Amino acid sequence: MDNHIHPWLRRLWAAAFIISIGILLASLPAYVNRWLGGEQGWSGLVITRLGDWLGVILSLSAVLLSLTLACLLYIKKAEEPMALFLSFYLLMYGIALSGPLEALTTFWIPQIPSLGTLIQQGLFFPFTLALFLIFPCGKFTPRWTRWLLLLIVSISVLVLILDPVGMQSVNSTSSNIVSGIFGAFFLFALGNQFFRYRRLYTPIERQQTKWVVYGFLLWTMMLTLISIPYYYLLNLPVGAPTPWWTSLGEAGWWLTLNIIPIAFTLAIMRSRLWDIDVITVERWCMMG
Repeated sequence: MDNHIHPWLRRLWAAAFIISIGILLASLPAYVNRWLGGEQGWSGLVITRLGDWLGVILSLSAVLLSLTLACLLYIKKAEEPMALFLSFYLLMYGIALSGPLEALTTFWIPQIPSLGTLIQQGLFFPFTLALFLIFPCGKFTPRWTRWLLLLIVSISVLVLILDPVGMQSVNSTSSNIVSGIFGAFFLFALGNQFFRYRRLYTPIERQQTKWVVYGFLLWTMMLTLISIPYYYLLNLPVGAPTPWWTSLGEAGWWLTLNIIPIAFTLAIMRSRLWDIDVITVERWCMMG
């Protein structure tokens, strides 16, 4: 990336950071409402209130950790493409996926309860796929994988335009089809990472990568376990009482969201991730 592009990227990052802080501040009333108990007040079950409190704490911890790491990467390594992309990614992860965006839309725009989910899908899948395709050198290897990213972005936009209502339901046909397509793309990107890890990476690059990849694998496994009670709740008969453990299950979701920023923290502190672009060997970045 040429240096003359950096001023525009810096302005874009500054705008993204300001928007992120604005969304976080606007979401605080929703967090306060959940902390105080919402409609159920203090009369709810102790276990339910405990789950609500844990959810608030874990969500905000993932947000603050992500935004802090994003700022540190920007301050220390803004001139390096991969570090700058990671900074953008963590801004997106902290705000769009870790709770504030969903809390904001649910609290202030209750007429469109799934708006936050739609935006999450539109941002998270392309950003994460791009991360797996270019990490750690900041280049697509093989080069043709850039077209894979273009394809996933096109699919995201097309589905959101053609069937926004269907995408709001986890049990709809379009939602299931898109989830399957995205899952296949992620498996390919993960396999590509493992191939480069074994065949192309230097020892230092392997250290840089392992914490991030292991973090995503752990995150995926925990999401799979959490999805079991989630789908059980979705299939409860209409009017059936809500199980007492529902709020604890939701807290488990917020717990998983801390895994990715913690994985990046370990990679940065223990595996020289600050030098992510400096020590990358161009011999394999030019392949493909």
